[in-house]
Amino acid sequence: GGPPPKIPCVGFSVGVERIFAVLLHKTKQAKEAQINSTKVFVMNVGDSLAHERFKILKELWSAGISAECTYKTTSKIRSQFNETEKLRIPYGVIIGPDEIEQGTVKIKYLLEKSSEETVNRQDMIKNLKEKLKMQ
Repeated sequence: GGPPPKIPCVGFSVGVERIFAVLLHKTKQAKEAQINSTKVFVMNVGDSLAHERFKILKELWSAGISAECTYKTTSKIRSQFNETEKLRIPYGVIIGPDEIEQGTVKIKYLLEKSSEETVNRQDMIKNLKEKLKMQ
């Protein structure tokens, strides 16, 4: 026998860990984009206001504002604030029995300590759209 015959071939290797690292990074980016797309969280102080909360949510959606709320019928205000922090939602629309009675809502910038502003319910959409433009 002589030397072994020459057989042409091509090879490559892939680091599986690297592929998973890239996929994990892409997944995190997608979740962050999803989280950051919500601009307003509708909250209520006190019980039995879920119906009002959903009415406001529908108004915001109809105006093209990306909004969410808790879907529990009763939820403590602290847990609602915790949800906005976790999701990094910039604005909160807060209602309570007094606001319902007076036809107002409170709008609060949630990403930093700031005061809330009470506005007439019919001015809510216009007010939020102005605030969202400034962001």
